[in-house]
Amino acid sequence: MPRYYFDLREGDEVTPDEEGSELPTGLATQAEAAKSLSDIIREDVHSNPLALGRRDFAIDVRNDAGPVVQVRLIFELEAVKNRKAASAVGRFLSFRTRVRLWARCRR
Repeated sequence: MPRYYFDLREGDEVTPDEEGSELPTGLATQAEAAKSLSDIIREDVHSNPLALGRRDFAIDVRNDAGPVVQVRLIFELEAVKNRKAASAVGRFLSFRTRVRLWARCRR
């Protein structure tokens, strides 16, 4: 079974995967990368739930022959003023999240 490496990109920082994982197909690597990114976001939100702004993450999957696929996730959290709630409760902020996930095959 081929060995694939999952290098994590967070903004400009790259954390290379030096061990890798054996997976049966390229499609399995894409699924594993997407699952890993969702786990990273979940942990990030639990550790800092009110951090506003945009976070860019990517996993570059490679094998011994070179790049295979890149899976990117952009997570954005912004405060939105809610006028109806503000008059009833004082000052109130609701939050809107946007998550985009996509994979791009590399050749």
